[in-house]
Amino acid sequence: MPEVVMPRLSDTMEEGVLSRWLKNEGDVVRQGDVIGEIDTDKATMDLESFDDGILEKLLVPEGTTVAIGQPLAVIGDGSGTGRTRPPAPAPVSTVPSVQEASVPSASKPVPAPAGVDPQRLLSSPSPGARLPGTD
Repeated sequence: MPEVVMPRLSDTMEEGVLSRWLKNEGDVVRQGDVIGEIDTDKATMDLESFDDGILEKLLVPEGTTVAIGQPLAVIGDGSGTGRTRPPAPAPVSTVPSVQEASVPSASKPVPAPAGVDPQRLLSSPSPGARLPGTD
């Protein structure tokens, strides 16, 4: 992927200020398109694209002083921008919701406590239950 770097705009220039981006990430750019503005010690100059493609990443925020040759942006085929990729699927939760965890349903068998015979639970009366004829 081609990088857009801070150009040397004069013989005495050592650094420049990226004053403003004129294109956004995901924009299509052509060779010669003005994609930003650079303030030097003498003037404000246009930052031109030297490649065709998609402006995938802006590496430097506006107002930043940048040395000559330092990367400012990346131009590519669009595979590196958030606009061209489909959204990532939402993560699937394996933890049951509060409702599912607290309310047993008829379709979900509830395991018997450890050491308890499930058949005995079905045949023995619950505590406090009255048996017929014990009134």
